[in-house]
Amino acid sequence: MYICAKLIIMHRITLSNGIVAIGGHKGIGKTRFALKLAQHVSSCKNVLFFSTHHYKEQLELILKQDFKSDLTNLYIETNLEYLYSSDFIRLYRFIEDNQFNVIVFDDLTLIKHYISNQKLFIEFLNFMCEKLQCTVILILDISSIPDDNMNDTYEIISSLPANLSMFNLVYGSSFMQACKEVYAIHRPNFYDISESTNFEIHPLKNSECNHTPIIFDCLDFGIKKYSKL
Repeated sequence: MYICAKLIIMHRITLSNGIVAIGGHKGIGKTRFALKLAQHVSSCKNVLFFSTHHYKEQLELILKQDFKSDLTNLYIETNLEYLYSSDFIRLYRFIEDNQFNVIVFDDLTLIKHYISNQKLFIEFLNFMCEKLQCTVILILDISSIPDDNMNDTYEIISSLPANLSMFNLVYGSSFMQACKEVYAIHRPNFYDISESTNFEIHPLKNSECNHTPIIFDCLDFGIKKYSKL
């Protein structure tokens, strides 16, 4: 079951119900991309953007000034108290009561510092996606390994540029199995590989993709070479 009858996200990306992971290095532009994605989806769905490391006012300013968004159907939340409960009941009720269809967590790398049992958190997200028929988008650092089982790993290497060994994503297998889709963000000028302003989204786990990068221009997201977002 696809959002908005297989909605084409930003005209290039499709997202299904379930857990979707988007990885990239710190400063590469994950938050701005996630905000733009959330804004686009909010055209027909109620979206919760849960940030752990930016002020609510800062994110709303980006949406209003840079993306010309009126925040209709898009709610920004920065209250970390929703993550303190080990059973996540408060977070679940908040999402259910407000009828959010898409929930963006920015980012999982920081969220894991507030959650003692990350495996339980992934199980909760799976339960919530199934029960509420929603999509959860997890933003995370590309180098993180969000799994308790460090011995059983699943490598994704194939589709990224051969000279970028930094993109050899290694995740715990249970996390990979939980994700319906996985994407990696790449910006050549961020690594001084070229002066290209391309912002590339590499589909790494997606039943409908052929591992072909999805190309945007950095200007689409207002991203400079060394963006703090």
